[in-house]
Amino acid sequence: MAFRPGLRLVTLNTAKESDSAKIVRQIDAAPQVRNADVILLQEVAHAPGHRGSVAQEIAAEFKMNVAYAPAAPGVSDQGIAILARNPWRMARSSTSVVTTCSGTAVPAWPLR
Repeated sequence: MAFRPGLRLVTLNTAKESDSAKIVRQIDAAPQVRNADVILLQEVAHAPGHRGSVAQEIAAEFKMNVAYAPAAPGVSDQGIAILARNPWRMARSSTSVVTTCSGTAVPAWPLR
């Protein structure tokens, strides 16, 4: 792939789909999504029987880095995720909080 300046960012709502292979096929069929530098995922399934979240399985398939967090405190079946081609460093902060669109405050770890 030729160098292109800028950052290609995509956001997808996975609608709690627990079949990571289905999501991978759909992403693979859309080059604009498949070639994104960063993919933001919402409603990511974390179904019983999965080793990790569906986001971790998708990231492994596309050789991307992943950060996953539950949708809210006490929620274990879904969350949000960031998939990125380039590695990042996590900066720890006990005061960092992200407010989700539902108004729920969840801990966050800023990326550098």
